[in-house]
Formats: sequence, C-alpha cells, structure tokens
Amino acid sequence: MEKLVSIAESRRCMIDCFKILGGSAKLCRTAAGYRGHISHGLNRLQHYLNDLSTKSADGTAASKILKESPAITWVDGCNGFGAVVGNFCMDLDIKKSKKVGVGWVSAKNSNHYEMSAAFSFSLALNYKQMELYHALPFFTYLLRSCLVENCFSKKLMKFLKIACVVTLTFLALWMPWLTSLDSLISTASRLFPLSRGVFEDKVANIWCSLNVIYKFR
Repeated sequence: MEKLVSIAESRRCMIDCFKILGGSAKLCRTAAGYRGHISHGLNRLQHYLNDLSTKSADGTAASKILKESPAITWVDGCNGFGAVVGNFCMDLDIKKSKKVGVGWVSAKNSNHYEMSAAFSFSLALNYKQMELYHALPFFTYLLRSCLVENCFSKKLMKFLKIACVVTLTFLALWMPWLTSLDSLISTASRLFPLSRGVFEDKVANIWCSLNVIYKFR
C-alpha cells in the first residue's frame, strides 16, 4: 500500500540528513527540494548523502567570485553542490542583467552541473564553427568529471549520460535538415564556410596555421 508523506516531513527528513553529515544551512535550504525533479531535490537525496559521506563534495562550501566585470563573472564553487553554486550564479546573473542589460556567469568546481555544460556547449558548437576552439578544454573538463568518480560503474554511467546529452542535442538541432542530403550539405557548408570566411576576422590565425599542413583552399 502506498504511503504518502507530507511535504514538511519530507523536507525535515532531508534537512536532518544533511545536518548529520555536516551540510551547511544554505545546502539544507537549497537542496532539500520537494518538487521531485529528476536532477535535484528528494530524488537525489542518496547521491547527496554519498557525496557528503565520501567528501566528494563540500557541504559547507561558500562560492566566491574570482573575476568580475559589469556583465561577466567567473565564480569558484569551491567543490560545493551544484544546486547551491547554481543559485549563487543565477542571483549574480539576474543582478547584472537588471543593471547593464545582460549577464554572463561561469563557474568551476561546481558538482553536478556537467549535463548543463554538455548541453550548452553542444548548442554553441552548432551555432558557430569558432566554438571548436573551445572544444578541447570543454572535453577535458567533462572527461575529468567522469574520471574523478570513486568507482568504475559511476565513471561509466556519468560518461554515458554526458554522451547521451550531446548526442540527443545534436540530433534535435539537426533533425530538420536530415530530410535530404542537399539540405544537410547546405547547412554544414554554412556552419563551416571553408570556401570563404574561415580566413577572415578573428578566426584567421588558426585556419592560416592549419593551411600550411592541409590546404583548405
């Protein structure tokens, strides 16, 4: 027989669990969600507790700003939980957007945000070929996030999740142009204009260097 537990009781249970393992008040308030969303809240209680008990993440970490301009901020999550670091970054982003019209916040050492990084970068790659320059550091970061897991099954599972996010994002974006070979080639040539624009503006250096090895035109 299914037993229903009140929202208040579920939240109290999660907060008590965090406190026992040394989680901060901010972690208790932020991560003890009751919406049941697949990425945060009650669904991930066991994962949160495992990370706290194995010291994979710091339940008392306080995010700090490393560099800042009127519209851009670089944040160090200090190995805190993704939900806490994400809230910190979003608050900063909203404040900057209200003040100057746009806000851009990036974070490092923020656990459990690799999926959004994989998704966002997949969008960037399909927006402009310039983003290929950033592919190696992104790939290195995402691969490292898999390798730091404490057992092979977790390493493999995280790698497969990231691979699925990237594959599905690319598939969703390219679906409209997969109807014919002509439309696929036309779209790809616009994304990678080897016949004209790769030697122009700020992307010229890398293409000119590579052209010594392989003649693009």
